[in-house]
This record gives sequence, structure tokens and C-alpha cells, in this order.
Amino acid sequence: MPVFNGESFLENRLKNILEQTFFDFDLIISNNASTDNTEKICKQFANKDNRIKYFNQQKNYGVERNFYFVLNKSNSPYFVWAGVDDIWEKDFLKETLNFLELEKKFVGCIGEVETYGEVKNREVSNKKISDLIKRIRLGEYGPQEATGEYEQKVKTYLNRNSAQALYGVFRTGSLKKSYIQKLFLGVDLAIILNFLKYGDYHVIKKKFIKFNIGGFSSKGITTSTKKLGHTWTGRLFPYYPFTKWCFENIGVKIFLKNIFHFIKLNITGELAIIYDILVLKK
Repeated sequence: MPVFNGESFLENRLKNILEQTFFDFDLIISNNASTDNTEKICKQFANKDNRIKYFNQQKNYGVERNFYFVLNKSNSPYFVWAGVDDIWEKDFLKETLNFLELEKKFVGCIGEVETYGEVKNREVSNKKISDLIKRIRLGEYGPQEATGEYEQKVKTYLNRNSAQALYGVFRTGSLKKSYIQKLFLGVDLAIILNFLKYGDYHVIKKKFIKFNIGGFSSKGITTSTKKLGHTWTGRLFPYYPFTKWCFENIGVKIFLKNIFHFIKLNITGELAIIYDILVLKK
């Protein structure tokens, strides 16, 4: 669990994890220099349950390094990132691990997902513009089954354009080889495209995770690219870094077969900038 200022969710989330029906695990928590009561709550739970391995960072290392920190600390065969504001059904770990133990060709497994909460800080003042944004949105929400040839798996996830699969249970070694220690818009999807090189991905037909939609970025693509450290090119063309990464890493042949996806993706990025300027209320 990488966490920063998670006190609003932390107590309930730790109870949720520790009450899983599969209980033979370590919970590695990396507190990324929180300024609230995160450390106090973590220490209270760690003192009661020796499965918790707590680390307190003296300075904030950023999201990507904190995610990598907990992954790098893991020495077990399987690994899962636990979002502080997510909720697992009690059999999530048990059923995903049972599947991976039986099906060796799969690199990861998750269940169906749903959302709770509300998006904050975003208002659309014009219904026509709101409807247009919904129509041009790429992909669908939630993880997708991905099996077969790598080319087909890439197409599946590019068309889906959704990164919830990153919160499934993985074979640790494959995930470590797939992690990208660089921030750019769409890096989560890039990691998914990486780990699909090592195996297939399964979605159990049960709702296992609730994601807090209020935790998603809701201040616009311009703010997001600035926080992610994009260069001016990446800020003017938000999906250029992701497009460049795909060109260099998924294979030129596969990239060209999906060229219209990348054209549409980059057009969507420009429309999102226009939306920020004309519609988003600060």
C-alpha cells in the first residue's frame, strides 16, 4: 500500500485488507511523508498485526517511486497494489490466487470492478459540451480479459484504454520486469502493455473491487501533465509521451496496425486542453 495523506480512508481500509479470507500475506505500507495522521494510524495497526511491514519516507518521493518502493520490497511469489481508498470483497485474494496457482500461463488476475463516491472539482456549465465529452471519451471503465497473441492483447487494452487492471494480483517477477520508473500520462496503461508480454490476464466474473472515483484526477489534463512533469511538448500534446513509448516498446508493426487509435487518442488530448480552457471552472 503506497499512501500519502490517507487518514480519511486508512483505518477502514486496513481492516478491510486484514479481514481477507486468505490471510497468509505481508502488507507493505510506504507512507510517502504524509502530513496528516497516516503514520499514527499505521503504527497502531502494525503494533497489533505482525503481517504489516511499515516504512515511513522522510521526504515525498513522488507517486511512481512510492509505488515502486512497495513492489521492490516484496519477495513473495505474488503481489498486489492496494489503493488506500479502494475496497476489496473478502474473497478477493483467495479467489485470484487460487486461479493463478492453477493457470500458469496467466501473469495476473482480478475480478470485475465498480465505483463509489463522486468526482470533485469538475463542473460542466453547458449540457451540450458535457454530452460531447461523454461521446468522445476513449474506451470503457474496468479491466478486460486478455489472452492469446501479444498483438491481440495490445489491441484489447488500447481499445479499452482503462488501467484498473493494474490493481489485480500479479506474479511478482513479471510485474517487476514490467514496471516503468517514469511518469507520463498513460504510464499505467503502458505498464499493462508491458506485463502482457509475459502472459495472459484474467478477469473473474465477480465484483471484487470498489474504486473511489472521487480519488481520480478531476482538475483537468493541463494540471495533470504539469504535475507529471511533462516537457512543453508533452503539455501541448498530452498523449505524445505515451504514443512515443508505444512506438518504441510494443513493436513498430503492432503500433502501425493501431495507428488510428493513437491518432484518435492525441486528438482527444487536444480536445481535453480546449475543455480545460473553455469549460473547466477553477
